[in-house]
Amino acid sequence: VIKNVALINISGAGMVGTIGVAARVFTTLANAGVNIIMISQGSSQHNISFVVKEAQAKKAVQVLHAEFGLENEKHG
Repeated sequence: VIKNVALINISGAGMVGTIGVAARVFTTLANAGVNIIMISQGSSQHNISFVVKEAQAKKAVQVLHAEFGLENEKHG
């Protein structure tokens, strides 16, 4: 059991068949110093889910919002 983790999900119909989405996500997180503990992507390609340390979750969401132009989206 791993404690103090957060599950983050990236989803959107525009992801299907779009090359490089996962690379953008994980490069952005790596450049921000966010360590990924687990990754999951469904066969539908509509989403990517990953687990990070709870202490890094807010930073992960912020840098991903910036990368994908979602700075005005609300997050916790």
